[in-house]
Amino acid sequence: MKNKFLAIFFALSAFGCSEQSATTHNNRAAVKDASYSSAIPDKSIRPSLEQEKEMLRIRTEATPIMISNLSHEKVHEKLQSLLVRAQSLPDAYSFEQFVAMTMLDQRLLKSETLTPSELSILGFYTDLLLKWKNPDASLIQPALAKLSGTWSKEKLQEAENMAISSANEWMQKQGTPICKDCSSNEKNLDQSKLRQISSSLQIMKRAE
Repeated sequence: MKNKFLAIFFALSAFGCSEQSATTHNNRAAVKDASYSSAIPDKSIRPSLEQEKEMLRIRTEATPIMISNLSHEKVHEKLQSLLVRAQSLPDAYSFEQFVAMTMLDQRLLKSETLTPSELSILGFYTDLLLKWKNPDASLIQPALAKLSGTWSKEKLQEAENMAISSANEWMQKQGTPICKDCSSNEKNLDQSKLRQISSSLQIMKRAE
């Protein structure tokens, strides 16, 4: 199991290919990294070499924490200082989504029942994905289902609308180049992941 997590981590550390421009990643709803789909803000700034090294150090510290046998509460507590450290880096958005997706996918959504404290943690990481307009409805939809009764109806509806919009935009961009100077296309993404996102998107649309 740990090997699987480490494979995900190192794939995410590479973080795909990026624009040659030092200013923005234009017209990109998301790129695929390992088994996760991470949104890139329109005006994201390319990190320097030193900043990339610092981000790698932060990710290297975060991964063993998330795959440990510690409780959800303890893992969440330990991740807070790393999330704060990442805020000084231009690609903090990538780390926040990486942590949020891993916490949901590998920990919180695997628990059949969550305590009030754990539901609060689930809400925290779901909010991080919504903050960056992450398109991975296959994680956000079941998270919102678990948060029903914890979040208000108004907040849930707003979250669902955001998730639907982000996933729709991402799905529509399949087949377009993921960066200006590389040959990879989003249509080459893992088809099983595409089906998962599409299925979860339809669930949310039917619930509207």
